[in-house]
Amino acid sequence: MLLYWLKVGFGFIAFLLSISLSVRVYGEKLFKNNNKLSPFVAFIGGLFVLYILSALLLAVFCPGILFKLIMFLFAVAPFILGKLVNYKQLKMYSTIQILCVILSMVFVIFY
Repeated sequence: MLLYWLKVGFGFIAFLLSISLSVRVYGEKLFKNNNKLSPFVAFIGGLFVLYILSALLLAVFCPGILFKLIMFLFAVAPFILGKLVNYKQLKMYSTIQILCVILSMVFVIFY
């Protein structure tokens, strides 16, 4: 039962994170005013923390070494992508991050 709720929670967090990142990356016109940007970016940061923690919890509680390894890779993916990113290619790496979050959500749903 705990595993079910962990998967549901991870899916919900991953869904919110992918939508939030998409709005931030592709809705640049919405954030011309910094008054709207700061709380939204803080919300995305909080979602990243929840995403990483829930992925690590799934890696701990799910059976199977392959599932554990894949979930650990999804948990550290934001850090790996963060090391590679530069300002000129921010949109490309943000798109990769969005795809990684969506892929992790699909993996948890169908596994």
